[in-house]
Amino acid sequence: MAILVRNSSVLSRRDATHPPEEKQHEGRQPEEGRCAADRMAGALNETFQRSSYPPLRRLHAKMDADVIELHGIVRSYYQKQIAQQAAMDLLQRHGANQELVNQIEVIR
Repeated sequence: MAILVRNSSVLSRRDATHPPEEKQHEGRQPEEGRCAADRMAGALNETFQRSSYPPLRRLHAKMDADVIELHGIVRSYYQKQIAQQAAMDLLQRHGANQELVNQIEVIR
């Protein structure tokens, strides 16, 4: 195995013939990760729409970078907490690794 030296780093012959993939820009996801997150946001929206708890039906989830955000308006912090817990349970069941951000507003 030959060793090549370039910019003070040691590369094997395999590394020289198969350069590493370019790093992705920060804030971007690989296409497969984006699709998985979009599906998860869709599953969350479906869960909210099918909920037997009416305040959850007014909520929606959207995917932004590698973060899933919850949006909507509820009338109590309890309702906000119920929505967050429902979302966390769904993400956990599916083994999703996206971050969950609760942007639900409480208006009394």
